[in-house]
Amino acid sequence: MIIDFHIHNSQPDVENISRALARADILGIKLMGNLGDVLANGLFPVAAEVKAINDRSLALDEKYAERMFSFCFLNPANATEFSLAEIERCLVGDGSNFVGIKLEAGLNCRDKKLDPIMVRAEELGAIVVQHAWYKASGKLPEESDPADIADLARRFPQVKIVCPHLAGIGKRGILELAPYQNVFVDTSGGQPVAGLVEYAVAKLGAERILFGSDLYGAYGRDPACQLGRILGANISEQAKRLIAGLNVKRILKRQFQKSPKQQKSCSRWTFEITSEVMIIDFNAALGNWPFQEFAIDNPEYLAEHLANEGIELAYVRSCQAAMLPEPEADNRWLEQQLQPYEQLIAVPTINPRLTGWQDMVNFSNITAVNLYPNYHSYELDSASMQALATKCIATDTMLFITMRMEDVRGSYQHCIVPDVSAAGINRLALDFPELKIVCLNSAFSEAAILTADATNIYLDIAYCECGDTLCNLTATIPEAQIVFGSHTPFFYTHSAIMKVKYATITDATRDAICALNAQQLYASAFL
Repeated sequence: MIIDFHIHNSQPDVENISRALARADILGIKLMGNLGDVLANGLFPVAAEVKAINDRSLALDEKYAERMFSFCFLNPANATEFSLAEIERCLVGDGSNFVGIKLEAGLNCRDKKLDPIMVRAEELGAIVVQHAWYKASGKLPEESDPADIADLARRFPQVKIVCPHLAGIGKRGILELAPYQNVFVDTSGGQPVAGLVEYAVAKLGAERILFGSDLYGAYGRDPACQLGRILGANISEQAKRLIAGLNVKRILKRQFQKSPKQQKSCSRWTFEITSEVMIIDFNAALGNWPFQEFAIDNPEYLAEHLANEGIELAYVRSCQAAMLPEPEADNRWLEQQLQPYEQLIAVPTINPRLTGWQDMVNFSNITAVNLYPNYHSYELDSASMQALATKCIATDTMLFITMRMEDVRGSYQHCIVPDVSAAGINRLALDFPELKIVCLNSAFSEAAILTADATNIYLDIAYCECGDTLCNLTATIPEAQIVFGSHTPFFYTHSAIMKVKYATITDATRDAICALNAQQLYASAFL
């Protein structure tokens, strides 16, 4: 049984929810929890706007009663009388599938104006979902974080509170919420950062974790990618079952008893990967990273792990090279580490700011070089960068540009490194049309900017996410410019696998993204 606790409707509601449910069907997701179109009117919606949002959720709740349960959206900064009336309108009555209350960022949850809402939630046995996030850039004016939710949980220990966005609250948030047994965490929010699910299971227990995708209408996050972080986690099969659906069924027991149709639709665990394709991974790494612990921390583990995921060949760069002032010795280390593994191709890192960079890598013995322009602080239109581009063309060497290593919102607050400019990479590609550029960890919103009039740019899929990711991505840029990437060990490898295998694309497109584009990009590597 798979239940997605965390999706949002958006206009046009019926069309986008229909697409969301179609996506759910492909993945075996039987029920989805609609939290409402909470961003339709910004962070501080007035009463009339809140009512309109709930009107649309009520209409969807009636139309899709067998596939959805819903939440009453409130902005507690509005008049208390209005908020309480909305609770009665949405939650009270036998015909409603509304199970709780959704609070976004209109009022910090420490504010006592929230108390009457929480009291009524306790009386009704309703769940309260309170948005929370830790950002390196700091909170929005009234945004809550896990410490604020911990305060709310202390004040109302009988109310079941769900803190969404596991990837947004991180380990710090998990530790702050661990003492409060009435608090649950959903797995949505940000990229599928490896290790977080295991950490949450260890500190909270699998019984307090819920699967949530944060699919927003037809876009937002991709449920396949987000489900991949659970299925790819190193936890027991029973823990996966609990997180994927059994926990939601347990905490919504009253609702399931009230709706036998929903009970029937959620009677079994259904998940199976059916398609098999050859996969070449352009985005894997080895080494140490000061802000994340890796379970896959040596080449033997990396080779075994990728093979178990069905990845037959991987380009591997050093992640620690981003933090080194001079990467020459690290490149030698990477080559030595990977030498016993034919399926792992070493990609040395170059810093063109350094005098003598041309002699730090044997271009006759490699197929690609990697750049960290943001960590090594140089511009892509510099003279040294142009010299490197010319060298790569002359030696038929691919140029990998790592646009980011992690979501900047989750960066260590004293090491916030800006992302590499998509427009700057596009200009480089247009200036050097014979240069083969592979952009690692590009966001979906950057795809059109990167590839505009540039047929020599290729994007990997590791960081791209948008509803049915590859369906939407291939509608945005040519499929011939998309390659597979997992960003292992930073992300759960299985999340990238799920994006590909459960995308609404043809088998020919799937094969192109997973392997054929790579073979055409650098044919000599596969001879």
